This record gives sequence, C-alpha cells and structure tokens, in this order.
Amino acid sequence: MTGLITKKEIGEYSSQILELLERERIDSIERLEKRLGKSFEVQDGIVKLEKIPSELEPAPTGSTHIISYIAQDKGVLIQVKLNLKEDYVFITLKSSSELEDYSKDFYDEAGNIIQSKRFRLSFDKVIEELHKLS
Repeated sequence: MTGLITKKEIGEYSSQILELLERERIDSIERLEKRLGKSFEVQDGIVKLEKIPSELEPAPTGSTHIISYIAQDKGVLIQVKLNLKEDYVFITLKSSSELEDYSKDFYDEAGNIIQSKRFRLSFDKVIEELHKLS
C-alpha cells in the first residue's frame, strides 16, 4: 500500500459507488442481494458486492452484505457492511484527514486514518451517507 488518501479522493470514490448503484439500479437491500458476488470496474478501481455467510462471521449473527471500493496499490478504501440480523450498517474508510462523525480507529502503514461509523440499518441512509462523503 502506498500513498495518502485525501478527503477529495474519498469524495470521488463515494461518487463512483453511487454512480454504480444508480447504473445497476441497486436502490434497496433486496436489489443489492440479487447482485452479491459480482465485481464492477469503476473509474479508479473495483467495487465488489459480497456476502459473508453467518458461519464465517466471528459471532454467528446472520449474513452481512458488503460493498467495497478497492483501488490497486491502496487496498480497500471504503467498505459498507450491512448486517441484516443485527440491524446495523458499519462504514469503514481510510483518509489522510479526519472526517466529521467518524471515529478515528487506527492508522495504516501509509499514515491514513482508518475511520468508522455505525448506524441503524437503512439502505436509504447508506445512500445518504455516500452523498455526504462525495
């Protein structure tokens, strides 16, 4: 992994996720579920839509759906986890500067701050949060 990730770049990556969701008509958890297991090339990387089965999670809590923005040489830059059984969304991202309403968890090797935010499960709220970041 190399390089610091700016707040502006996080905005660009968030916009690319939003554009993908719109283009693929993913506007609900149900529509997301139909696309799980797929990867999509976007301008600066890949967006993966995944599902972690409950038996692979540290504590058996039901399935978690994941939207990950991955950039070559920088790894996962934004990750949105939707935990259906526990009814929450957990967003993790990394940036060289602190983002409002995100907890500062730790630093990566490049000096980016790994930050997170958790809120009640709502696909509309996920879209709203990605808009705030973009």
